[in-house]
Amino acid sequence: MAKAILCCGDESRGYEIRQALTDAGAEVTRQYGSTQTLLTAMAQYGDTEVDLLVVDETSTPMPMWELSAEISGRYPSVAVLTVVTEPTSQDYATALDSGSRGVISYPLNFENLAARIQSAAAWSTSLRLAVNREQSEEQQFGGGKMIAVASSKGGAGASTLALHLALEAAQSSGRKVVLLDLDLQKPDQSILLDIPKQRDITDLLPVIDELSPRFVRDVLFEHPSGLSVLLGPKEGEQGELITEQAAKKILGILRSRFDIVIVDVGSYMGEANATAVEMADEVAVVTQSDVLSLRGVRRLVGLWERIGARRSEDLKIVLNSVHKTNDIQPESARKIVALPTYKTVVPRMTRALEQSVNRREPAAAGNDWSQKVQELGREMQVVPPVTLAKAKETKTRRTRKKEDGQSSIEFVGVFLCFIVLAVLVLQLVLVGVTWMFASHTASEAARAAAVGHSIVETAEDVTPRAWQNGMQINENNGRVNVSMRPPMLVPMTDVLRLSIDASAGVVRE
Repeated sequence: MAKAILCCGDESRGYEIRQALTDAGAEVTRQYGSTQTLLTAMAQYGDTEVDLLVVDETSTPMPMWELSAEISGRYPSVAVLTVVTEPTSQDYATALDSGSRGVISYPLNFENLAARIQSAAAWSTSLRLAVNREQSEEQQFGGGKMIAVASSKGGAGASTLALHLALEAAQSSGRKVVLLDLDLQKPDQSILLDIPKQRDITDLLPVIDELSPRFVRDVLFEHPSGLSVLLGPKEGEQGELITEQAAKKILGILRSRFDIVIVDVGSYMGEANATAVEMADEVAVVTQSDVLSLRGVRRLVGLWERIGARRSEDLKIVLNSVHKTNDIQPESARKIVALPTYKTVVPRMTRALEQSVNRREPAAAGNDWSQKVQELGREMQVVPPVTLAKAKETKTRRTRKKEDGQSSIEFVGVFLCFIVLAVLVLQLVLVGVTWMFASHTASEAARAAAVGHSIVETAEDVTPRAWQNGMQINENNGRVNVSMRPPMLVPMTDVLRLSIDASAGVVRE
């Protein structure tokens, strides 16, 4: 059904025209009483959802023919129809000069009105398809920068790197970034980002002949980081439905709407994957430092050269999962592949990436991983370079953090020394108090022995409970001997505990 806008200055006549348009198969979405209101609304809403503009001769203040010429000049894809009471040959000539696609005679005739609407709507649709097709072909190799990330073999880490490169580019550059999961047999981006698979690239196939940015926008997933994601098909066999022509149209529109397009093409090459490799400004092949992965690089690059998708000198290798325990180190790997490589090598961070994948949280990979991906992104020119001022600020922040950490350690050390010293002083005080209690207990026990009382009971009565543990008392050769041990603030062995002795003579009465 064609979507139409009506401009009519007469209310009753406007109602009649609107009803006739509806009966003839047109949907009148808006109606305006003045030409000024119509022009303001068109400037605000544009022409994306308008097929026809029906202008009645009663429209004011701008004359009908001037309005027709204005709309035809500003919005070429909108077909203008004019309503004239008993039109003459001069009216038809004027309509042709003003850009009108037809003249509707008033009083309205259903057959004439339906024919005019059908003809104008078909012309508007054909014009838009031709314009979109031309723009798509022109923008296939223009617009934003496109990077294809391929994998030398399954499990090399291409999907993870493509995702984190896109996230870093979206968060740090402030530009519009889209990630296309074109690993058609095993698309994993929905899992890595924990995205419910509601719409994917296969939803564009029914409208591929008339594909427009609006259709693509409807199937994109918008991540909170600002990254847009176009997911791969739900079932792997559906990937075969994406032909070379479909891939060109989709990639062309993405490049025209986004500043950076990162495509995860995986390790399997079909029509769509090879098309992305051919159209990309830069191709990065992710590999690990083992014989199978490095051999996979040579086989993949050879395939691209045979089908004419990419020359070996027009791509670069990313060495992933590098560790000092690897049997093949980066320098040896570069010599084996004999292809251009990025200076940045991605270290092995198995634990951090496992947490990120298992939790489906890219941020769980940690700052070390993020910094390494940023370094790679700067080399690919999708992440802005670190300015000198920012580098100095980072260095100052690290120095300050180091000094703060050193100050904290020094404070803890001084505090511990103070605690130890305080414990030693308090322990010495307890030793002195123990000597006083031992002398007092010996004197009181000797006085009790002089009058025939029990020295043990007397000693326990005059000694605090904390000092009674391990206390020994006896009478020998007319003297009472007392041995006490001071309480210990820190548990120690009996060998290290001190024993305080005191004695007093017994004077018999």
